[in-house]
Amino acid sequence: MKLATHARRSSTVSVLSILVGLALCAPTVAAQETAPDTAASSDAVDPNAREVRRVLSLAGGGFVRAKSRLAGDQWEYLDGTAWKSLPVDRVVHAAVERDLLAEAKRLAVGVDRDQARRGVYADWLCGAGLLTEGVKELDTLLTRDPDSKIALDTCAKLASFVRASNADAKTDAGLTEWFRAGAGFGPTMREVAVRQLGARAERETLDARLTKELGADSSRVRAFAVLALRRLRPGAELRGLASRAVLDGSEQVRHEAALALKTADEPAVVAPVVRALGSRYSSVRANAIDALGAMQYPSAIEPLIAYLEAAATQSGGGWTPPAASIFVGRQVAYVQDYDVEVAQFSAVADPQVNTLIEGSVLDVRVISAYTVGQGAEVRRVREALQNLTQANPGNSAAQWRAWWQANRARFADEAPRTNAGS
Repeated sequence: MKLATHARRSSTVSVLSILVGLALCAPTVAAQETAPDTAASSDAVDPNAREVRRVLSLAGGGFVRAKSRLAGDQWEYLDGTAWKSLPVDRVVHAAVERDLLAEAKRLAVGVDRDQARRGVYADWLCGAGLLTEGVKELDTLLTRDPDSKIALDTCAKLASFVRASNADAKTDAGLTEWFRAGAGFGPTMREVAVRQLGARAERETLDARLTKELGADSSRVRAFAVLALRRLRPGAELRGLASRAVLDGSEQVRHEAALALKTADEPAVVAPVVRALGSRYSSVRANAIDALGAMQYPSAIEPLIAYLEAAATQSGGGWTPPAASIFVGRQVAYVQDYDVEVAQFSAVADPQVNTLIEGSVLDVRVISAYTVGQGAEVRRVREALQNLTQANPGNSAAQWRAWWQANRARFADEAPRTNAGS
């Protein structure tokens, strides 16, 4: 009986122990069960609701780069000191600016040594909405290679959503504003402005305005007009462009005009520039040499080699500076003596006047003069020939003549045909 009672008591204690154990464990189990709910509620908070700088990609093109947050069915972004909103369906992608800049830094490695890679990098920057950084890279690329295909393709993409001017290009005042805006841009935005101007302006009105702006007072406006002619009307205004390539006072305008003559694909435009090599003004000759190198016509190679030979001959002579004499002093008259003459019982004293010369006679010779030497022109011609031919046979005119004799046929085959109707 006692044993049974003890057994029952032991059993009771065991059950109580288990129940107590379960009761002590209950809070832990409950905590474990509720913890996921807390984490889930934390995960349910959309990270887009945080106020951070983002790049919002918009439907139809364009970006908003600013501090932003998602609030319900609206994207809100900070514009200055005011919050503005966009419908959620207008934003196709949102990226944290900090993450994009970190990726841009990684991709930037090596772009300085490879221009093709720089073009790809600039296109990625613009596609990611980092327009400031992308335009900077495109400016560098277009400065080095104004006809870079990948850079111009990226400019075409930018032109679909970046507006160069809000003026009406169909009015005279609007065109003035477009030219003013385009003249103030860097290389990338000038290309964007030209594309948009060509799409918005009336053709006849724009053609007349471009011809007029070739003579604008502002060199930047002239340069923009030349670029617009080059992109929109290749082959137009060749006479005016040839004049600008040699005679314009702005280096930027001269270079743009030479590139426009290159784009015209008309070898006949070489003739007036070659004639400028005979100018008595050294600056005109230098401009003509640079223009022929930039125009890239094979028909300019032989005239440049002939000019190189003539310039080298003139620079190799024994030039003697002019010489003369100069007197520095004074002359003093005095009475040296008297001649006495007797006539009709009277005597007359005739004074003899002489001159005293005091001073020095100096030999003078020109030992220095400021001018553009033949050596500078010879160097300029060699650089133009190297740009034209991508060859460097040597520094002497004889080496260039020998090279030309060996390669003349190849360049004759590469030369474009003249369009007689232009």
